[in-house]
Amino acid sequence: MKKIVFAGSFDPAHKGHLNTYLLAKEKYNQEITICINRSPLKKSSRFSVEERFLIAQSIFKTNKILVLIDVSDMINLIKESDIIIQGYHEISEIDRLRQYYKQFDCEELFDKNDFLKIQDDFADVTSTNIVSNFFNNEQFARDNLSPLGFEILKGKLMSEAL
Repeated sequence: MKKIVFAGSFDPAHKGHLNTYLLAKEKYNQEITICINRSPLKKSSRFSVEERFLIAQSIFKTNKILVLIDVSDMINLIKESDIIIQGYHEISEIDRLRQYYKQFDCEELFDKNDFLKIQDDFADVTSTNIVSNFFNNEQFARDNLSPLGFEILKGKLMSEAL
């Protein structure tokens, strides 16, 4: 059995992520390990690591979830894995990911990625869209987050608005 990992910041995990995870499970016919990591390009995360872990558990319905904060730990996980699952909307995202691998001097690991095209139904489902449109379209957030993710996000945004 191959070691397959679906990695991301999952800030928060949403149904677009779930769609990619389910596509990978179907393609490989085995469990996929979720790896929550800190994006080296983000200065901060909206959700704590603990919140992201709980939300990921609630949406992916698996206990195979790792949390790696240090970039070197993430690189080591990629080295140890056979396949890294990546969802993408646009080809430019693949090129951008290749640049990250170059930036962290591990470009030889790029070929371990399996890029799965995100289905059109989920093209607008991004963490950024969910958060930035929350007050204009709360139903979009409710439809694309787990109930736990929705409640945590709502609480954070309401306290920020005060």
